Amino acid sequence: MDLDHIKTTMPGSGLPGGLLWIERKAEALPQQMAGMTVLDIGAYNGYYSLICASRGAKVLSLDVVNEWRNLELYNEFKDEHQLDCEHKELDVYDLDQLDEVFDLVIFYDVFYHLESPMDALRKIIPKVRRALLLSTYIIDSRFADVDQTQPLMYFFEPRELRKIDPTNIWGPTTACVEKMLKVAGFQAVKMLSYIEDRAIFRATKSTLSGLPLWPMT
Repeated sequence: MDLDHIKTTMPGSGLPGGLLWIERKAEALPQQMAGMTVLDIGAYNGYYSLICASRGAKVLSLDVVNEWRNLELYNEFKDEHQLDCEHKELDVYDLDQLDEVFDLVIFYDVFYHLESPMDALRKIIPKVRRALLLSTYIIDSRFADVDQTQPLMYFFEPRELRKIDPTNIWGPTTACVEKMLKVAGFQAVKMLSYIEDRAIFRATKSTLSGLPLWPMT
């Protein structure tokens, strides 16, 4: 089995542009990860976790409601390649149950599903040693009258954004995401990639001043 097979079981992979978005998120990950520790929040089937572990990182993958997430593929690939990764069922709001702090925290496509995304960011920041990678749906191009330079967030009723998914709740502007990350305690925030209605952000803490992000040694 290879990672391309696992990629095709990711949510949205069969939709127009879905595989491109998955690949953009993968491209944001460091190429050299030996010695790094990684926390993958909302890991789903562990695709990004397995990429990180394949590059030498020790990875903890978190998600909830695991019965439909193809963990058989995760475990099969992990065992076949003898990777240092583990999957746990844990909610982002319960991160204080973890004692560890991680070099890199991945928070892909979870933010806009949460009832309280600001509370989630406050739970995440104590677990970040160096950097957070966050991807989310954004509304910059959805509404013609939205000023994307303003920190705005639109509330979606269940199934308003996508009829097949009632858990899409928030639609922030890029400025809103950037401001929320800074209010949560991150010093530097950079948007790495933008595709239609999705964006990837990298946020770092003040302790990183003057230090290179990748590789994290």
